[in-house]
Amino acid sequence: MAQHCACLLHLQRNIQTIFKRKHLIYLIARASRAFRLEDFYVHFNEIKVIDIACADYVIRIGLEHWARSHFSGARYNIMTSNLAESLNAALATARKYPIVSLIEYIRFAVSTGYAVRHLMNAEYEVSAVTSKMSVETLVAEEYSNDYWGMAYSGTINPVHGGQGCQDEEGGDGMKLLPPRTRRPPGDHESVGSCRRER
Repeated sequence: MAQHCACLLHLQRNIQTIFKRKHLIYLIARASRAFRLEDFYVHFNEIKVIDIACADYVIRIGLEHWARSHFSGARYNIMTSNLAESLNAALATARKYPIVSLIEYIRFAVSTGYAVRHLMNAEYEVSAVTSKMSVETLVAEEYSNDYWGMAYSGTINPVHGGQGCQDEEGGDGMKLLPPRTRRPPGDHESVGSCRRER
């Protein structure tokens, strides 16, 4: 579900124009980017101390429109980069083109970007191979077999101290079987059986 949000940059510019205090801009930015309510109110209370009129101004806008902590949408999937402005800058020269030419321009720009990145990756791979560089040196130590082995080197104890778990010898006699499935219609051969010759 789409949610309406205020642009933080424009909000900061309005606050600078109206309230004339540069430190307010910093506090608004910190409060707006806080994910937890506790963190938000730490910065928002500082805003109240510096200028109560500014605090009232942003409350009138609606905290849910500019603060992550009060946002009613998917808070952890917020686009923080302004994609529209980036796209406008990339399409500035093609803006005057007819729609078909504009779409062709976008297709060409995207495919060229992919091709350039692919060539750069291939160039790095070739340079690593031709310089007789060991590929293992390009991998972080955390992904080595020794490092992974250390994770399992100690004893792994059951959660909850083993309560609710039964040993094989002292089990409760229940035998665990695979789930029942219905055989689909049709002619089926048994696995491992030989075909009869007709």
